[in-house]
This record gives sequence, structure tokens and C-alpha cells, in this order.
Amino acid sequence: TIEQYSNNAMSHNWFSLQRAEFPIQKKFAKWEIKWIPAAVFQNGFSSNQLLYSRLNPATKLTFTRKWKKQKKLIFTLAHEVVTIPGNVVRFLNPESLSGEQYSWNDLNGNGIYEASEKGSLLRRFGGAYHKSDDWDTPVYEELAMGYETALSTFWNMIVVADLRWYRNLLKVHADSQTSAGYIKTSYPESRQGYVYDRVSGYGNETYLLGNNQTDSYYASLEINFLRKKRTSFWDTSLGAGAYFQVAAPPPGNGPWINDIGYISEDTADKNAEVASLARTDYDRGYMLHWITNFYFGNITWSHLFRYRDGEPLGDTLIADGLSQGPVVIQDEQRARGYEGISRFTFYLTWDTKLSYTYKNFTFGLEINNIMDSRTELLERYLRDKYFRRPYEMIPPRSLSLSVKWNW
Repeated sequence: TIEQYSNNAMSHNWFSLQRAEFPIQKKFAKWEIKWIPAAVFQNGFSSNQLLYSRLNPATKLTFTRKWKKQKKLIFTLAHEVVTIPGNVVRFLNPESLSGEQYSWNDLNGNGIYEASEKGSLLRRFGGAYHKSDDWDTPVYEELAMGYETALSTFWNMIVVADLRWYRNLLKVHADSQTSAGYIKTSYPESRQGYVYDRVSGYGNETYLLGNNQTDSYYASLEINFLRKKRTSFWDTSLGAGAYFQVAAPPPGNGPWINDIGYISEDTADKNAEVASLARTDYDRGYMLHWITNFYFGNITWSHLFRYRDGEPLGDTLIADGLSQGPVVIQDEQRARGYEGISRFTFYLTWDTKLSYTYKNFTFGLEINNIMDSRTELLERYLRDKYFRRPYEMIPPRSLSLSVKWNW
């Protein structure tokens, strides 16, 4: 296929966020109550016009109870506004890059496009064909609980649990008045066994930004053990956590999910429904960190151990031979849904730092990734001969020197 641009003079994209808070704090019986109502004002505009303007309320209510024996219990209820990202402004800007995609008939077989080889119109794309579908601002509701208690004279335990419910997530879909027609076609190369072949509506696309019809949920639990008093030459902190999320925003054909949703024309294609659970992330993970400091007069020796599960993985496939040209589909559930844990490898590092303080100066020697672990942070998710080839690795062992002057 070839692409022909109808405009190449793109205007700037701008967005702004203002937040006003009005904290109120009271005591009731043995509870401290803090209420923070807020107003969130968000705008997006191009060089020539205002693209959206939203004023939404937010609120946070916290209840805190303290006991004499160094115990503390905290409950938090919140209704929060999600920050609208810059890609929404870029999508809604009618002056962003636009054009048409055509099939290419390489008549002489030289692999070089010539004007006489332009085939039929497949689709149009870009800001000139983007519109707003009266969407609501993404928000989330949160319930959090924290508990802290003294296990002994020197040790504290902190437990934090968090639940979130994301609503009004954003998604790009096709205008029902101009959407294309598709037929379900057998495709044995796909694990799903089928794809959608486009049969009508070429070059008549209009893409609408609206709210997704499904919500997302997130839960986490974290436990920390702290050596709170340094009565000898050392202190330490050990923390462990776990999380689970069911995320419904469409991540498209990439490995990442963000809470607000994936803003792209990809989700307007009928093939975005293939392996629909691939856009639902039944992800669970664990993490661990351990920090220990040793003190010898003006010398401090610190160690940091970190472990984290790898990112969930779902592979993609390029479907060829369709009337609309090659289409990328997500052919497998991310992390294989409830049934599997296909993911990138874990993250494990050990860092250390030695610092010496003399008057107003602090001299530091830091070694990162002492074990020189080189596990991957990102892998190729396209199913071809390079599938799961590492794209990004943990940085190798490194050494750095620093001088800090306090005045």
C-alpha cells in the first residue's frame, strides 16, 4: 500500500490543567477527618481553536484513627479525575496529518512506486476525518486502607490495600453513518481462526472519539516491615506487594496499557474485535524491595534489592491478503487470561552506594546492578521469526562518582 497526504502543515497541540483544592479538617470522637473537595479544569486546543474544555469535581475523604501504642488506621474514599493526555488533543486536531491510503500495483516489479501504479482507495486517515462523540471525562473511584502497628521496640509493620474502578475510558470508533462493511473470513494462520475482510465503505471513514463501553478495575496489597529506630549501626526496610487488575481499555497492538485508553484509529477497525480479551488484562504480579543502611561515623553504606514480575505479553499477527490491505490483530490474550502467565522475564537488581560526609561536602561511590543481570524489559510481540526477541534490557553494571555541596 501507499499513503498520499492531503496536508503536511500540522498545527501545534496544547493542553492545560488547573486544579483548585479546598481542604477541611475536623476531629470527631477519636477520628481525624480530612475532606478535600476540588475542581479540575482541563483544556485542549490547537493553534487555531479550542478542542475541548472540561470542568469536573473531585473529592477525597480520609479517616484516621491513632492509638497510644503506636497504631494507626487510615481509610480513604476518593472520586478522582483522570488527566486527559496529549494524544487526545492530537487526535481531535483537524489540522493534524491527514491523507488517503491506496493499494499499490507494482507493474514493473522494481519495488519503486510510480504514479501510474496507484491502485484503488483503501481508506482515509488523519485529523481531517476525526470528530468528538460527546465523551465524558475519564474518572476513577478509589477505596484505600492503611494500617500501621509496632511489632516490637524497633520494628513497625505497614499494610496498604487499594481498590480502583476506572470509568468513562476513551476509545476511537467508526461513525455509524459512514462505517465500512465487513465479512467474517476464515484465516487458519490466526489462533482465532478468522479475520474480518472489508467489503464496502472505502474512503468514506469518519473516526469518532467516545467513551468505551467497559470499565477497568485494579486491586493491590502491599506489606512493609521497617526498623524504625537506629539504636545500633544499621537500619533496614523490607517491603512486599501484590496487585491484580482487570483492564478493559483497548491497548491496540502494542504491549502497554494506560488507564485512560488507547487513542488510535486502529480500534475503529472491525478486526479490533478479534481476540477481544486481548484487550482485557487479567494481570497479577508481585514485587519485593529491601533497603539496608550501615553507619560508621561519617560513612554510610547502603544496599537496595528489587524484584518485580515481568510485563504481561500477548502476541500479534499481521493478516495479509485482505481487501483493506495488511491488518495487525492481537491474536492472543495478554498473559493468556486466567489460564496462563505469559509475560516478559522478571526484574531483579542489587545496587549499593558508599558515601562519606566531610563538613558541607558528601562524596559518593555508587554501583548499580552489581549482579549485572541482563533480563529483558521489553520483547518483540509480533509473531514472526523474531518473536520475543529482546528490545530493551536492564542496564548493565555501572559505576558513578558524585560530590554534593550543602550550603
